Amino acid sequence: MTAMPPCQQATADPILLDMVGERETVAPGRLLDGRWLVLRLLSQGSQCQVYELLDTAAIATDGPDPRGLPRSALKRLRPALIDHAPSRAFLAREQDILGHLGAINGIAALQGTVDLVDGPTALRLSLAPGKPLGRWLAPQGPGERLPPSWVGPLLLSLAETLQALHARGVVHGDIKPGNVLVASGGKTTLVDFGSARLLGGGAAHNDPATDSLGGQVAVTPAWASPRLGAGHPVEPGDDLYALTLLAARLITGRHPFGGQPPTEARKAGRRAEPIRRWSLGRPWGEMVNHILNGSAKDDLSLTEWTATFTQAWRQS
Repeated sequence: MTAMPPCQQATADPILLDMVGERETVAPGRLLDGRWLVLRLLSQGSQCQVYELLDTAAIATDGPDPRGLPRSALKRLRPALIDHAPSRAFLAREQDILGHLGAINGIAALQGTVDLVDGPTALRLSLAPGKPLGRWLAPQGPGERLPPSWVGPLLLSLAETLQALHARGVVHGDIKPGNVLVASGGKTTLVDFGSARLLGGGAAHNDPATDSLGGQVAVTPAWASPRLGAGHPVEPGDDLYALTLLAARLITGRHPFGGQPPTEARKAGRRAEPIRRWSLGRPWGEMVNHILNGSAKDDLSLTEWTATFTQAWRQS
């Protein structure tokens, strides 16, 4: 999505409120569609808000104790963007893509929709554990790095999810710290598919005649490949590039281009900073250099990337 900052965690505690209130307002304590009780605001970015829901239909079978009742997440547009066509297109794209993917490991799967009186249909997603990677990174500060025991499982988990997406013909298009939820042990959940693309055509969200985005996606410049930053349609290689940017950031503690968008860095003739602080071997270093500086390996696959990183990580 468009340069969206990492989601900010809401400060409210997850408490149950009386099931009363106006249906047109999404707020803690509101009952949506006569079933979904809004518990708390989980996060919000520049375009969307995400709330935790409780399924009250389960009370009849599971008893009145709310602690064991099914939970899910509600994703809706922020009220100020209800009539904003590009934002509505992003949410519709996400619904289409998630519907195509179904339930696969490593994503917040689409479970259904919820009709809202005061805006477009909201998405009901599986409730993913963890918090945005951007918030895991923030305490580290510039120049610090995470230990290999933490980084390895995280990157391999994310790579596995991307392989599953690409196998189903989907490219995410906006891999960045704010769109990766991380739980204990490095298990990741990839979220925010508003910039995703279904390869091969045929879907309405890829048709320039019906998509207000013209088949292109808005990107986060600091985490976008040079070709994606230049406005080209997203391809699998763009996810691989962003994954490599993220890997370099986690390993070295610094963005490879000092936070400068790769598109601007390439125009200025700036090359990615070499990875010196964590020895993962020559093959890994050469692969990162080839990907980020565009000198070779343009056709590198996620399978090859994963194999090279796995070997380097185990030997580190």
